[in-house]
Amino acid sequence: TEMVLMCLSLAIGKSVYFLSDLHHGVLQSCGVVPNLTTLRVNHYPAVTTSLANRPGVIRCGQHTDYGTITLLFQDDIGGLEVKTVSGQWVPARPVPGAVLLNVGDLLETISGGKFPATQHRVIMPTNEEERSK
Repeated sequence: TEMVLMCLSLAIGKSVYFLSDLHHGVLQSCGVVPNLTTLRVNHYPAVTTSLANRPGVIRCGQHTDYGTITLLFQDDIGGLEVKTVSGQWVPARPVPGAVLLNVGDLLETISGGKFPATQHRVIMPTNEEERSK
């Protein structure tokens, strides 16, 4: 994460440790934590065929992430879609060994819009076997 933040800092024309410095020690004076890193694990449980076949049912609705970046380690099931600049939804197909980086709302603000937050959603897998994993 540190290396990614360093590269992004340079890409927005700031010093190499600009973003790292924003994330370290912010809450330390309160005695809470030494940094602002958040770890979340999302799991999408099995879905019945009757539910999956309902029109408009998706696993996670359209949204952007609130933080700086999200590092996503995808499984082989897929379902993640991202919204293009022209407004179309395209699949973010899993690439073995790759880590997907979503830009969050905070980085969009800090970068003055140079890096827009990634609009994304998670749709239902079409294959019944994939829905049961």
